Amino acid sequence: MPLPPLHVRTPLIESRPLTEALGRPGCRVWLKLENCQPTGSFKIRGIGCMVQRALLADKGCSQVVSSSGGNAGLAAAYAAAHSGLPCTVVVPSSTPESMRKRVSAEGAQVLVHGSVWRDAHAKAEELVSATPNSLLVHPYDHPDIWDGHGTLVDEILEPGSGLSSPPSAIVVAVGGGGLLCGIARAFQRRGLYPNLIAAETVGANCLSVAMATGHPVTLPGITSKATSLGASQICSSTWTTVQEFGDKASCVVCTDAEAAVASWRFLEDHHMLTETACGAALSVVYNSRVPETALSNGGDIVVVVCGGRNVTVRTPLIESRPLTEALGRPGCRVWLKLENCQPTGSFKIRGIGCMVQRALLADKGCSQVVSSSGGNAGLAAAYAAAHSGLPCTVVVPSSTPESMRKRVSAEGAQVLVHGSVWRDAHAKAEELVSATPNSLLVHPYDHPDIWDGHGTLVDEILEPGSGLSSPPSAIVVAVGGGGLLCGIARAFQRRGLYPNLIAAETVGANCLSVAMATGHPVTLPGITSKATSLGASQICSSTWTTVQEFGDKASCVVCTDAEAAVASWRFLEDHHMLTETACGAALSVVYNSRVPETALSNGGDIVVVVCGGRNVTVSQLSELAGLDS
Repeated sequence: MPLPPLHVRTPLIESRPLTEALGRPGCRVWLKLENCQPTGSFKIRGIGCMVQRALLADKGCSQVVSSSGGNAGLAAAYAAAHSGLPCTVVVPSSTPESMRKRVSAEGAQVLVHGSVWRDAHAKAEELVSATPNSLLVHPYDHPDIWDGHGTLVDEILEPGSGLSSPPSAIVVAVGGGGLLCGIARAFQRRGLYPNLIAAETVGANCLSVAMATGHPVTLPGITSKATSLGASQICSSTWTTVQEFGDKASCVVCTDAEAAVASWRFLEDHHMLTETACGAALSVVYNSRVPETALSNGGDIVVVVCGGRNVTVRTPLIESRPLTEALGRPGCRVWLKLENCQPTGSFKIRGIGCMVQRALLADKGCSQVVSSSGGNAGLAAAYAAAHSGLPCTVVVPSSTPESMRKRVSAEGAQVLVHGSVWRDAHAKAEELVSATPNSLLVHPYDHPDIWDGHGTLVDEILEPGSGLSSPPSAIVVAVGGGGLLCGIARAFQRRGLYPNLIAAETVGANCLSVAMATGHPVTLPGITSKATSLGASQICSSTWTTVQEFGDKASCVVCTDAEAAVASWRFLEDHHMLTETACGAALSVVYNSRVPETALSNGGDIVVVVCGGRNVTVSQLSELAGLDS
């Protein structure tokens, strides 16, 4: 009987910034977000497959041994732990202490041997030979690993992925070539030969040298700082596969600096922190180095974000080792629902996408979309309208940052500035809607269609194979006007489930906590919190009703702006994702051990909704957190 995979299905999203950077009409750039895997990289696909196949083999598997001090070692430790197997990871002395700790945290024994990978691998082979039925996990060179990586292609090509046809090109960072091999072979099995673009860095470019000389070579040493690409020789099967692709295979080599700059631009554009190894692939597009043969006929280009369509995407639910440790309660695990991986960077597209699509299907149809939000809701409305073929006007107050206005405009919406606060902008939006028949006014959070859309998040959490063995004991949600909380709570209620509902707010934008203290909804005299995405002066009435129905299962935790910012900063360090302080409010509940005792007493799983948000930069977050930039 097959085992459930150890990897998760990762989002495939269209990237407006990279499409614009490419600058070729008819060509769109898509991102396969493998940095959202439980271990932070694609490695768990292949290594998870290898471990599970060994477990199901006739002789079984007694232990897992890996020789990687990087992402492969972390994946081996994770796969072994989730398969009930002991694991030893042999690492060279050059392995950073931080990575040793991550591997150890997954339950593996970390053994330091030698100064380079070859030394560590020789020791791993020695350990395997001494114990029957041991599994030696190579970082990249094994058919089971390639097959596991090939599942990435299954997801890209499946109906509903977002692509209307197979991609014209795929960009992959290459070290030893395991990922490239798995992807190429998966396309080949379907008779498909897209342009295969391998990305390397100077000093770790064994494939480009092989292609130039016509045969595999062994580099005398690795001088690149992109250590995850530090293989001195390409694996033989990758070389064979590249030759089979002929002129469709090419290699682009960048400097470490170019890779690092690409990773930094990606952090600014998509709020995800990746290694420079991944930056090598991103730099191919950012620096317009996609080969002309891949562009001449237009089409879709997929960049595999190795680490680090509908209007919405199914987002990963992953267990967080750092937050589980921060919580520090035996029997309790913390999971993250990564809504920051939505195409617009936040959960808002779930509800607003649902609202726009329902209006489009209504008897009277929809002539235009009008929104009154200068934040993530306005961006979601613009995106939903553009992908539904509708014109869109987003009315924003003058306080809306220029950067957010540009993002909304980039989605094809007209941005109209009116008034100094949201109420002014909303009044203008209502005026525009009343002047045009069948216009749709999109409220940022207060509408049944929006709540229904947000509720789809619960469908994904509860579906078989999500990772949870039973419904969560608690769910932590950042609250502004309460649309997300309402949608999540109602979705649980429809199933007869009442988990602990933990609302997170910041001081100065805490309309729900004040309402719960006074026993009735209140209107705050003003918003003083810097977590602007939580800046609603009153909770919507349906949220209040729903919270009352949850009774003692509903609670509210209020933190300061600084606490929220520090939580977002810790999350950036732990999971390499940049979130607004609005999201940090939810994260701070766990980081600061403020989960109510009622949610912990019986153990279980706690889900934190990483709501995301694009209205923040690294420097802004650093300043809010009181850190040096």
